[in-house]
Amino acid sequence: MASSVGTLKKRAATNLQVNGSPKVRRNTKGGGKSECSKRGSKSSGIDMNYQQVTAVGRNSPLDIVHPSYMHLHPPANEEEIDEDEEEQTFAHFVEYGKRNPNATGTGRWKLAKKRNKILILVVEPGGGEQSMFTTSELKQYIEAFFQLDADCAELGMGTIDIGNKRINLNSPSRSSHMSSHPLRLLDLNSKAKKSKKSKLAYALDVFSLFDALVQLVVEPYISCLALINYKLAEEWDSSITEVLGRACGDRICCVSLPCHDSKREIFWTSTHELLHTIGFDHCTSFHCIMNAFNSLEKATLFLSPPNLRKLKNFHNIPDFDNGAFLIKHYKELLYVVRDFDALSTENREFERDCIWLESKINALKQIFPE
Repeated sequence: MASSVGTLKKRAATNLQVNGSPKVRRNTKGGGKSECSKRGSKSSGIDMNYQQVTAVGRNSPLDIVHPSYMHLHPPANEEEIDEDEEEQTFAHFVEYGKRNPNATGTGRWKLAKKRNKILILVVEPGGGEQSMFTTSELKQYIEAFFQLDADCAELGMGTIDIGNKRINLNSPSRSSHMSSHPLRLLDLNSKAKKSKKSKLAYALDVFSLFDALVQLVVEPYISCLALINYKLAEEWDSSITEVLGRACGDRICCVSLPCHDSKREIFWTSTHELLHTIGFDHCTSFHCIMNAFNSLEKATLFLSPPNLRKLKNFHNIPDFDNGAFLIKHYKELLYVVRDFDALSTENREFERDCIWLESKINALKQIFPE
């Protein structure tokens, strides 16, 4: 895809109240420099700037920071970050985990025995864009990435069973309501910032979609990913903007399938938005799947060191586990991605991802011999 995420804007929305006005998270903690140690001096063998050192945090284990693989985690460039956003450090993430989710974005949801799966929902299945991937492929990828089980469901007319709950939902293509919540249409030809791919005059307002889907995040699900066969848009500062994907603080995220050109792009956006639902903010210190803006063709599918440490913390994995969690994370990703690459023989869209994963796994195995 030639257009970047900056063209079809993706604003961090992990703290948005679905029934309230949009608020962009700004970190309120740590105002000033962290007290973390000055790791990154050349004497340590690790070349990191102060922002990166602060983001990773004190006493980083060897599976998070080590000179043998830091070349695989380059700094973010200017095109990938929002200068107005502060880095969500590992210390912030840990602190937010001590509080319940709130409107200021200084709390987050945590895994629990009754809340430990991901729901992948296809709204109005059968769109042409869905031919680029199968739901089972996305399920495999999401399970490998998040190290969580996932369920898949299709949403249209009628009644479906989600978790322990039976829910009636109306199709947005046949009715202006979904489960008694009106779905709002936004006119892309009025005050629009359109992408070159825009063909439809209207798009679903993503916030009205959140209102309709909020009831789906029930036990045993920690998050819900909704794949939408429609254009999505939002009103922001009196303008209408198309979005690739969007997340909200009620653990729901939506991805617009018509705005993507490949399986890899859909998987990138889906993973990015799901990470928002579990409390990850945009990354400004490293090249990362959580960068705010990126050309989807150049974007990495993988997490930066501070976000890898957050993923371990999210799973309650101790810092010093001899690399076991991340090696498993990478091995399972490689197994899935290698199959995808073998199937895409013409363009080999996952080839560089396979190379990256093999390099990272080999480096970790050198540090933590089996």
